[in-house]
Amino acid sequence: MKNKQKIGAEQGTGTSILKNAYSLKTPNDNKLYYKEIANSYDRDFAEDLGYIYPSEISKMLIKRLNEINGPICDIGCGTGLVGSFLKNTEQSLVIDGVDLSTEMLVIAQGKNVYRKLYNVDLTAEKYQIPNNYAALISSGTFTHGHLGPDPIRKLIDHCSSGAVCFFGINKEHYKSMSFDTYIKKLTDKNIITDLSIDQISIYTKVDTNHGSNKANICSFKIC
Repeated sequence: MKNKQKIGAEQGTGTSILKNAYSLKTPNDNKLYYKEIANSYDRDFAEDLGYIYPSEISKMLIKRLNEINGPICDIGCGTGLVGSFLKNTEQSLVIDGVDLSTEMLVIAQGKNVYRKLYNVDLTAEKYQIPNNYAALISSGTFTHGHLGPDPIRKLIDHCSSGAVCFFGINKEHYKSMSFDTYIKKLTDKNIITDLSIDQISIYTKVDTNHGSNKANICSFKIC
């Protein structure tokens, strides 16, 4: 893994960063890798590949701002691309960010768009974040195939009733990692309602075999 981290960091290209991201297996792999690329992520990945995922999912949340009466939690906030788009669109929004990488959170902190940032491993049995979120949004956490659907249930527990949620899930992994059946069970158990699934592009400048360039956006309300 260390060699792959250095390759991505040294080449500084979006394609190599993307390729290496799909090879990550464990939370520690992610920590080490994003430590290497955090400082150049926005330029070498987001700009180089035309990474429109954060802005596209943010637009979906913005269309439903009239339903959101409280703080928003940006899951897997990284360097703050979602938070920046939301805040630039509506300055009054209160947004927290959650991410596994301390180094990525440092970059996000410098953008001054978040109320508070939390260093969280979503696979951990317990973690401390507020319990009153009116909305959840996630554009990259469930993209590279190293995290299944299980964290979604625990995240829901940190929301108020009626909260709206937007989870971006790579189309390639949506069925293969059982996101479809997991989300259906949440609906059947009356944990969530008003489920809608929309498809968006992740990049505008990428032609790669390392996963789909499409994401399924699962939007729903918490009962």
